[in-house]
Amino acid sequence: MMSPTKLAILGAGGPGKDTLGIIDDINKRSENKREFNCIGFLDNDKSKWGKSIHGVEVLGPVEKASDLDSDVQFVNTIGGPSYFWKIPDIISEAGIADERFVSVIHPDAYIAESADLGRGVIVYSDSCIYENAIIGNHVMVKDARISHDDKVSDYTRIEGGTCIAGESTIGEACYLGMNCTIRGATTVEDQALVGMGAVVVDDVPAKTVVAGVPAREMRKSTESDDKYSDI
Repeated sequence: MMSPTKLAILGAGGPGKDTLGIIDDINKRSENKREFNCIGFLDNDKSKWGKSIHGVEVLGPVEKASDLDSDVQFVNTIGGPSYFWKIPDIISEAGIADERFVSVIHPDAYIAESADLGRGVIVYSDSCIYENAIIGNHVMVKDARISHDDKVSDYTRIEGGTCIAGESTIGEACYLGMNCTIRGATTVEDQALVGMGAVVVDDVPAKTVVAGVPAREMRKSTESDDKYSDI
């Protein structure tokens, strides 16, 4: 029997808790009985340090990653709607080598054989990633639908109920709010935020917030500076 992968979760907010639940489901269904051994959370919120989430301790700030054993792997859950565009910097500042990030995919997610997933991807239960879709590194997919030939770039978060029609391109470090819909062959450029329930029928410029039906530009997406808020 293979030893379980030691794993530390970056972020002890809601998505971090969800990811721990996904890991638990993976372990319950694994032929090896346990694929992952979650050794702890890393979070920059001091109020969480030393506390436990379902028996797993918050060890300290993200920078503590460098103190962990060399065989520990990582997955990132940091990236709330008020600071999602900072995910690349947060991961870079942690100093974790790319090859130490692993993907966590719920057993009830559908992933087409022709789909291509990067490192550090998190996929929730009931998500569907269809033919020839390309998913970049550090992408989170929460029970969403990613259609054929879609491309989702690094560091993007896709909230629950989102539907992206075929041949669309989602840029780097974007945030797609719950239950939004992206028309086919549409481009959402880097660091854009699509609001909850929005219907996107036109391309979305970089660093903008769009909302409504049809989606309209509301403001710039990088105005907030609430670095550590998470949901």
